[in-house]
Amino acid sequence: MINNKPPLSLYPICYEDHDELEVLLIGSKPSFITFEKTGDKDIEVGMDDENKIVTLLFHNASSRLAKTLPENERDKLAEEARLRSLENAKWDRLLLNKQD
Repeated sequence: MINNKPPLSLYPICYEDHDELEVLLIGSKPSFITFEKTGDKDIEVGMDDENKIVTLLFHNASSRLAKTLPENERDKLAEEARLRSLENAKWDRLLLNKQD
């Protein structure tokens, strides 16, 4: 936690039938979201009823954002992320042990 706030979590949701990618910035999707246009015609910012930014919506995602990675590249990135996660957990344990 930083400043008594949980770490930022990203939850991507792909709507292939609409060619949209929504990235939630919180753990669950609020029942009420107001979308506002940005300077980019294909990006909208979603805010909850407290005017906090809770999601980003990308239109035309396949041509603007997404490039399909070959399976071997996806596997390589997944393994790198797993190893990084293990390394972070190790450092977390070391830091917690130092505080005790």
